[in-house]
Amino acid sequence: MVRSLFAPHVQRFVEVVLRQGKTGVSSGTLSITSSKSGAPFHEQRPFDRFKLIIPYGGQSLTWEVIFDGEHEEHPPDFIFDDTEFLPNIEDVHSLCEWTPRDTSCLLRSVHELLDLYRKKTASQLKDFSRLQFEYSSLIHQADLTESDVEVFFNRKSRNGPVNFLIRLPVDFSKIPPVLTRENLGEDSAVLLITFQTTEGVKIIPQLYLSPRVEQSLGETSALRIPSFPNGGCLMDYVPIVTELLTRKVDQIVKGFMKRKEYIASFLSVFGRSLIEYDAESFSQITFLLEYKHFFFLFSSFLPHNFPQEKPSFIFQSVYHASLGQPYTSTCTNYPYSPRWSGSEMAERARSFILEYIPSFQWNSVTNKC
Repeated sequence: MVRSLFAPHVQRFVEVVLRQGKTGVSSGTLSITSSKSGAPFHEQRPFDRFKLIIPYGGQSLTWEVIFDGEHEEHPPDFIFDDTEFLPNIEDVHSLCEWTPRDTSCLLRSVHELLDLYRKKTASQLKDFSRLQFEYSSLIHQADLTESDVEVFFNRKSRNGPVNFLIRLPVDFSKIPPVLTRENLGEDSAVLLITFQTTEGVKIIPQLYLSPRVEQSLGETSALRIPSFPNGGCLMDYVPIVTELLTRKVDQIVKGFMKRKEYIASFLSVFGRSLIEYDAESFSQITFLLEYKHFFFLFSSFLPHNFPQEKPSFIFQSVYHASLGQPYTSTCTNYPYSPRWSGSEMAERARSFILEYIPSFQWNSVTNKC
């Protein structure tokens, strides 16, 4: 579609923006809309201008990008939706040194302009003492840099709301790759703080996780970030949320290693009877076991919150069926402690199986169809 609609000299820049356009604190994806040609309608020329939608500060900016349809060597012009944003062209090096053959020029220009816009909105805080204090104290005392915070003003009302979008300094690199491989993109966590008024009378926090992080840690609602305290400030609140996420990451990493230890211990105890096991995320294992010439399948399914939450033991008869399915019994009421080592869990499981299997055998026979 891009190739068929845009002029060739515009097309190559647009493709890079759509393919690589991640920007800002949220690493949000750039998108394009309202593509058109600047030529008179009757000339039917390819598109040479469009609107660029840019995630910023928990909202979106809309910048119009206008190329010269007749002079390929000229850099594009920009029309900003914020009429007070008037950047000095000399500060946008990618535009001053425009190289038509360099297909990344447009994307770099957007990044530079966005950085100037971020500085412009941050400078507006000087008119609001509470917001200026929150911003300056956050930058200097919460292990953040200026590029980690985006400020967004509501242009319709001078009194608010005002957004602070904050990139949290959490290390997600320790999360095992197998837990995050299905979703591409940068791992990140951002905190959106909305000041309903410039005096900071009502403050609403919201946490957003990138898809891979949310997949590995669970939904953001499960994290239960604290409400913003009355009389509190960002330099105290942001470290609290950062520490909460850091502990959650550590818990996930430790849980993964515990699952791996658990599966290894069961393989050590029952390995000769193995049918299958999850060798990547270590979430389940199945054996074919025998008790006094009675054969049955035994499976252990590990929950997401293992070892805090105990696994489910599933027993299946290889002889008998109930309602057309193998006779099955699920057990969660067995001795268990999350503090046990993997080897002790496996040994305790073997003891439980020996105690439970006579009743399971009897029930499978008497309940068969």
